[in-house]
Order: sequence, then C-alpha cells, then structure tokens
Amino acid sequence: MSDVRPLRPPSSRRVFVARLLAAYALARVVSTTILLVVLPRQVPSSMTGGDGVPVTYFSFTALWDGEWYGTIAHTGYPDVLPIGDAGRVGQNPWAFYPLFPLLSRLGMTVTGLGFPTVASTIALLCGVGAAVLMGLLLRERIG
Repeated sequence: MSDVRPLRPPSSRRVFVARLLAAYALARVVSTTILLVVLPRQVPSSMTGGDGVPVTYFSFTALWDGEWYGTIAHTGYPDVLPIGDAGRVGQNPWAFYPLFPLLSRLGMTVTGLGFPTVASTIALLCGVGAAVLMGLLLRERIG
C-alpha cells in the first residue's frame, strides 16, 4: 500500500490561501485596534517625532526596535562603536540586521514617504508572505 497522497485541486489551494489571508487580516485588525486604543496614552518623545509633536499611528509603530532600524535606514551603521564609562560597548545599531532598513531606505527613496510609513508597510507585506508560506508548508498538518 502506498503512502502517496493525492494532489489537491488548485481551487482547494486558493480557498486555503484565502482563508489564511482572512485570518491574517483579522489578526492585523485586532492588533491595529489595540495600537489605536493605546495610542492616545503614548507621551510624545524623541522616539515619536519630538516633544509636542502629536503621536501618529505610523510613528507609534516605529517605536522600540523601529527606532534603531530607522537610524540605520537614515544614516547607516556607525563607523565607531560607542564605548561607555565602564569600557563596554554601548547600545548601537550594529545589533540589527541590514535587510529591513535597506528595503525601507529603498522604499523611502522611491515613494518619498517617511520611515514609519514605509517600514510598517514592508512589515505588513512580509507578514502576509510569511503567513502564506508557513500555511502552505504546514498545510498537511493543519488541514
């Protein structure tokens, strides 16, 4: 007896991908809603565009590690590592891989949009691609 499974029809794959995309979209709606609910409580700071500058959805999405990626996208990596008082290397952009800021810089150059908007869009598109790819790779296990 053979353990070969029959191929599924292409329409079945399209339905599966459509369901994946719907689930991903729903997850993004939930996470965006959470960000929008929390957004008014974010105090303006240098990370969100400066004191007194209203915090926007896109500036909010570029907080935390996004600030480092934004620095790399705008100015690249530093030539000299910062050394603290204790003689240890301080926090710096070298801890972050270059592909995401490189794509962001390219997107900023092509569109004229700022880092937060471009980076959020790239992250969204990469998330869609990853969800579809993982879904297709795991399809036999998850149904």
